[in-house]
Amino acid sequence: MVSNRKEAGFFSKKKAAPAPAPASVESAVDAPPNTCSAADGGACASACTAPHKPAEAIKPYCYVPKHISEEAQAYLSTAHPKEPQPDIVQQRAYFDARTKPAGTAAADAFLQSTEEATLAGVPCVYATPKGHISSSNPASRQLLLYLHGGAYSLGSCKASAWQVAAPVAHAAGLKVLCVDYRLAPEHPFPAALDDALAVYKYLLTEEGYDSHNIVMLGDSAGGGLVMALLQLLNKLPDEHDNLEMPAAVVLYSPWVDLLPHAGDSTVTLTGVDPMLRAPTDLDSPAPAALAYVAGNASMLSDPLVSPLYGVYDDAPFSPTLLQVGLRDILISSNVMLYRKMRAAGQHVIFSPFEAMWHVFQAFWNIPEAQVANEEAAEFFRDHMPQRGGAGEAGDADVAADSTT
Repeated sequence: MVSNRKEAGFFSKKKAAPAPAPASVESAVDAPPNTCSAADGGACASACTAPHKPAEAIKPYCYVPKHISEEAQAYLSTAHPKEPQPDIVQQRAYFDARTKPAGTAAADAFLQSTEEATLAGVPCVYATPKGHISSSNPASRQLLLYLHGGAYSLGSCKASAWQVAAPVAHAAGLKVLCVDYRLAPEHPFPAALDDALAVYKYLLTEEGYDSHNIVMLGDSAGGGLVMALLQLLNKLPDEHDNLEMPAAVVLYSPWVDLLPHAGDSTVTLTGVDPMLRAPTDLDSPAPAALAYVAGNASMLSDPLVSPLYGVYDDAPFSPTLLQVGLRDILISSNVMLYRKMRAAGQHVIFSPFEAMWHVFQAFWNIPEAQVANEEAAEFFRDHMPQRGGAGEAGDADVAADSTT
């Protein structure tokens, strides 16, 4: 539901004209321009604080707040070096080796069964959470559709997916479908988006699901893919009018801007976020971003590649919950997406988490992740018709105002 409520809070207040500067203070006109850049080094280095260089951002940030959980403190206090791998095959093997144990543990803790399937030619995996009660009425079946992260080139429904999807599915009492969309560089854009659309269309037209009984979850690149899919659903020709928006979407630290300089935090939080760091060359796209568009950097601003640049005021989008940690290098682009959607009147909630890192929700056994996953599950339940009715746009307004 689109809210017509105007933005409240600090950014909506009319600011008073600034008082004139005292005569003793040098005016901005007379002051020499500040040409200092952290990249200059040398004499300029003493005039400004240089950000961490990506190559140096491998040691834990020295400050760890004491008001977060002991589990989160322990993670932030530990080095998490990432060993460079020479090719995509070894990168995937390394990624799976690091993430599969947590994914397997989450599956054991929260799922009672998994089943491989192929929908519209796309490999997928169904998972049923423990305690799940199936509906005897096909028309009331409910489903969580999950698009995994991994920079569009890593991850799968057989390795890393369950540490993100399983806790939420269990908390919400929803069966989950993980989509093993095609990965770059072998299958660049729009392969992943085509697969996501094909599966969603199949669920509605072949499996008989009602769009109001489907919710979506995506983390990192998967979150960007969810938003790209919603952009696409708004642009499909008339013959696809039956492809309505899902009931709600939850985004965990979505990768929505693949261009270089994707927000202030990409630089300022490198070395503070233990999970991600900025590319070595800040003026060039990240290697994974270029791989996703087959090396064509001009495509990185396409809204179906970088949903931050999409149009959000021409039609209602699904109610959206956007969660991000305050140490996440993607927080700037996430804030800009929230602001853009909210300015367009969309039902969107921005939920930041103190001192958390990129996709901290995957660390499902720490208290902050448990709170985040329960919040996501509650958001889903509130927006599925058979679970107590759709939420009101006013809910988003109250929560959003608290973040301004």
